[in-house]
Amino acid sequence: MTTQAQMQGVRRKRLAVLSSEVDATSSLLKAGFFLLYNYRFTTLDAEPLFALFSAGSENCSNLLLASTGKIQMELGPANSR
Repeated sequence: MTTQAQMQGVRRKRLAVLSSEVDATSSLLKAGFFLLYNYRFTTLDAEPLFALFSAGSENCSNLLLASTGKIQMELGPANSR
């Protein structure tokens, strides 16, 4: 049987994971838009630009799916399947 304190602990861990994922996603997209705004040379800027936007988009889709309950957010590397 789970107690109220245990449930709050689990909730806090999930919120911490969610907060770090939101922060990582916004950092990736912010860096991508910064690079796009300062886009100079295709040979130098294209690959990092695509990498930043693809990683940011993937994080956005994971957050969306997690928020709708389609997937469960992992509590860390120890819980990954």
